[in-house]
Amino acid sequence: MTASHKTKAPDVMSGAYRAVWRWHFYAGVLVMPFLMLLTLTGGLYLFKDEIDHAVYRSMIEVPASAQQADPDQWLDAAAHAGEGRAANVLFPDRADQAVRVQVNRPDGAQRTVFVDPHTAAVTGVTAYGGVTETIKKLHSLTLFGGPIGTALNILVEIVAGWAVILCATGLYLWWPRRRTGAVLRPRETDAGRRPFWRDVHALTGFYVGGVILFLAVTGMPWSAVWGDRFMGVMRDTGLGRPPAPAAASPWSHA
Repeated sequence: MTASHKTKAPDVMSGAYRAVWRWHFYAGVLVMPFLMLLTLTGGLYLFKDEIDHAVYRSMIEVPASAQQADPDQWLDAAAHAGEGRAANVLFPDRADQAVRVQVNRPDGAQRTVFVDPHTAAVTGVTAYGGVTETIKKLHSLTLFGGPIGTALNILVEIVAGWAVILCATGLYLWWPRRRTGAVLRPRETDAGRRPFWRDVHALTGFYVGGVILFLAVTGMPWSAVWGDRFMGVMRDTGLGRPPAPAAASPWSHA
């Protein structure tokens, strides 16, 4: 009679394993819906220029010309069209694209005014940042503004923290311990069996966990609480933004 030998973890390890599994499950339930939203909006924001050009093509595209109007005319035209004060100018890389001027209105609202740099004619007015600004606010959940937006932004920060817990507990559950054989590929090859999908889940988490952890940690500087503390340290130590370069264009003001 042949005895079957199986490696069994001690009871204390089994208890720890079950506890970590619960934390991993709760972290996944909390993190995954928000992680899917952040992934979608973050991915879309990577195509900011393409989205803007597709939505605001008629405002962005202008006839190319060697002539250029005085920049003060851009500001005056933008301030009049936006019904406020010109606060920022984004100069395009190409001669066939409009200048974008940020206009701050007396009621606190902001507008983006597109101005033809060659004629100082206004080609269009949109809410500040347009569609991609909406995507950006959805990414940080500050779309609603005010206390609600702040609370949702803090929620994103909490989710980022739980993403770290998700990765840490997932690594603990994946860790091979006394298991022999391959640990970087599924042990089962039958897709109809539960262990196969369990291993696929574990290995997928192992391979992408580092990316999730990196995105969670590097996104924290833009969060409400942790980010404010982080930026305070950066300012106090002088490691913030470098000094602005000297004016590189003939129309720039000092």
